[in-house]
Amino acid sequence: MTGSDGWRAASWQDMWQGVLAELSKGDGTFAAVDGSAPAAEATVEAIEEQMPDVLQVGRHLTAGDELGDVDRLFGSLVEPTLLLDLDVLFTPRLHLNVLTLLRNAARRTPIVAVWPGAIARADAFTYSEPGRADHRSEIARGVLVIRPRSVHFPDEPPFTIERVPS
Repeated sequence: MTGSDGWRAASWQDMWQGVLAELSKGDGTFAAVDGSAPAAEATVEAIEEQMPDVLQVGRHLTAGDELGDVDRLFGSLVEPTLLLDLDVLFTPRLHLNVLTLLRNAARRTPIVAVWPGAIARADAFTYSEPGRADHRSEIARGVLVIRPRSVHFPDEPPFTIERVPS
């Protein structure tokens, strides 16, 4: 099987292992799943089965009465992690640059984040609507964009990959 990115693999799961190997270089490259795509839910479920660790960021950070420590949470990641529920990171009072946060975490361990907004082009990441306090529109570099796609057979890759160079 040859993926849209040129990798040759026996199955899409083998291709995914190639993605994780690429993310393991520690250069800050992370993968972002376009969470706005129609097939995103099914693709995330398939990827979730391939990841050693899954973290519901919002649930973890809002478990107590106060918002948890974002830096401590991201600094504690030690194995390839799928990050879900990132919306809390866009809370205006936190003043976070979410792409920088993900890139810094990816220097320590492979990170795959389900982007809760849209990825219009390979490098154009948006969150929320213009005019809202939580709206973000950023250009990303050094990212593997995972584009969910519908599949009819379990051996088909549930995504395509676009590389955005650093």
